[in-house]
Amino acid sequence: MSLQAFPGAIRVEEYVKRTYDACLVHGLVSEKTLAMVGVCRDELTDALTEPIRAAWGPPFRMSGMAGMLFLGQAGLRAAQFHAPGADGRRRYVAYVMPHIGIDDDGRIGYVRRPGQDVTTTACGALMAFRSELESGHVYGEIDPYDLEMSLLRQRLLRSIPYGNVPDIVELTTIARDVMLDDLGRTAARMKSWRDADIAVFSGIHIHTSDGDYVLPGHSSVRFEGSDNPVDLTAEI
Repeated sequence: MSLQAFPGAIRVEEYVKRTYDACLVHGLVSEKTLAMVGVCRDELTDALTEPIRAAWGPPFRMSGMAGMLFLGQAGLRAAQFHAPGADGRRRYVAYVMPHIGIDDDGRIGYVRRPGQDVTTTACGALMAFRSELESGHVYGEIDPYDLEMSLLRQRLLRSIPYGNVPDIVELTTIARDVMLDDLGRTAARMKSWRDADIAVFSGIHIHTSDGDYVLPGHSSVRFEGSDNPVDLTAEI
């Protein structure tokens, strides 16, 4: 196992602790804040969502395959009715990140799952999409019986130059940035969200045989209308 492709990665438990401490500085505490997670449907992502649950309480789930955010304004509108607000103010902490595996041979995009005797792909959806790009045959229509994969293809293709086939680390990074952009643009259309306090933590969730890590991406806390960048590579 090697994390050389992800310099600055932090163990999951330490990552969640640092995000909580960063929020605490601005008064975002578990009893007054709704946690929201945008992670893949894969059961491996429980290694991240469970520490989030332990820190913040049960999270509102925002995403589907590969962690893509397809909930839209209706989904965010639903979340606002789930958030504590007895003091008249809504507070949210959102974690948005795709995931990726590293197997014992150092292959990126693969992982040995519990109970299996062979490695499998992680993220399976992103690896499958990359294979389609590599083959030159990407199905661009919406398939109502494969809706999330159809939407994933369409959304990611908008962020990849024509003819380019990113490696799986690059593709996972693109997915991370797309999730962050989609959350920001959707929330910006809603006054109730523009007026709320919200922390947003993006990154890449990494599975290894030595445990799980997070490579932090853009992280910030918007408190009383002011955006405050957060550096998670240093102790808070």
